[in-house]
Formats: sequence, C-alpha cells, structure tokens
Amino acid sequence: MKAACVAGRCLPNGSVAAIEGARRWEVEPVDVACVRETGMQAGDSAWTATLGRADGSAIILLRFSLSLPPETEVLEAYVLLDRATDFDADPVPVSVHAQLIASAWTPASVSWASRPRLRDVGTPWTKAFPWGAETVRIDVRDIVTGKKRGARSDVGIAIGQGLAITALASSPTGIAFALESGEQGRRPRLELYVK
Repeated sequence: MKAACVAGRCLPNGSVAAIEGARRWEVEPVDVACVRETGMQAGDSAWTATLGRADGSAIILLRFSLSLPPETEVLEAYVLLDRATDFDADPVPVSVHAQLIASAWTPASVSWASRPRLRDVGTPWTKAFPWGAETVRIDVRDIVTGKKRGARSDVGIAIGQGLAITALASSPTGIAFALESGEQGRRPRLELYVK
C-alpha cells in the first residue's frame, strides 16, 4: 500500500487529510525556557538548546496564551522547532516528545532542580534528524485538546502551564534547536489546524 505524509500523518493514496478546508494558525509562546541537567553544553546558548545528548538531559519549556471559542474543533496541533543552523551534529537522529507541564514555573527562576512536574500523556515520539528539513514538527494534538486526560471538550485549548519537549539521550552531540528567532532559526511555535 502506498502512502503520503501530509501534515505529519501518513495517509493511504486516495484519502483526504483531516486538515483539508481547515484554518491554520501559528502561535508564538509567551514563555520559553530551557533547563539542563549538567549546565550549558557545546552548541547551547541563551538562544539555543541541545536535546538528546548522551551525557546530559535538557528540557524545553513552552507556555502559550490562546483562547478559542468552545465550538472550535482542533484537528491537528504541532510544536515546531527549528534546528540551529550552524551547529555540527553527530549523524544520529534524536527522538523528541511532548509532555504536559503539570505544575507552575516561571522562565526567570526555573532550573533543573526547580523544574516543573511533567505528565506524559502518550503523545507520539518524533525522530529529529541533523540533516534535511530544518523544522521539526512534534505532535501535541492530544495535549492541546485534552484527549487521553479526561479534560472537558468545552474548554478550548487545554494546556494550562504549557508543554515540555524532552528527548531520549542517544546522540554524542544531540541536536541544537533555536529558542529565539534570529540567525539560528525561528523560535518554537504552536501550529494549529482548526475548524
């Protein structure tokens, strides 16, 4: 069976993507932070974060402010991360994953020791490659819509304290992602397809 990848989903030939006829919204976060287990790594700066290094974990924390009318249906939702353009990475893909942030945090004071609690709600893992497309799309639909968490369907977007992006520590160098827009790429964004 032949298939095509449309907006991060594999579709059999002849089928129609759920996003057809949907409106696409792209929202920047109101808060961005990165906490690192072992301090700054090669490739890290105030504008970048390296995920997936074998010698130390890092977590990107994102909070979005968005209110949707109760009748809005979120068909797809992704966090978009741009790979830092001038970072040399080992040719090993890194698996990244979104989790719900389950406790309060502030960008000015968050650290590895004071990082917020995270709740894994079973979102899919995405392989980020150090080559090819510069933007990595991480599926966050179940977090945004509250599915798998028993959230009411009439609350609009259900991400409260925000989203965390984590990775499996599998690469000697990891992959660096832009935290702010500039020479390294664009800052993280939330991409929504709504009806």
